[in-house]
Amino acid sequence: MSRSREQSFSDVQDAILRQSWGRFFGQLLRVMREEAGLPVEVVAPRAAMTVQQWLAIEDGVVPEPEKLLAIADAIEVDHSTMASVIYICAGAWGK
Repeated sequence: MSRSREQSFSDVQDAILRQSWGRFFGQLLRVMREEAGLPVEVVAPRAAMTVQQWLAIEDGVVPEPEKLLAIADAIEVDHSTMASVIYICAGAWGK
């Protein structure tokens, strides 16, 4: 296999892994929000997002790191719990 082909395969593999971790993060976020009894229409504005943006994250779009504390605050999750979730899902951010 040529070097460029190996690199291309590696890039695709990395993208798939990031996407999978992003979906897992979104699922955990949805569970935490639902356990708190908070509808998307309430938490999205708290995090300075639209409902569509919030739902996209719950569906697997990886949020910018700068948004993570606002997301935690929006669903009333303490920062240490959110830090644990982020650590578990670090692959979503390519870490």
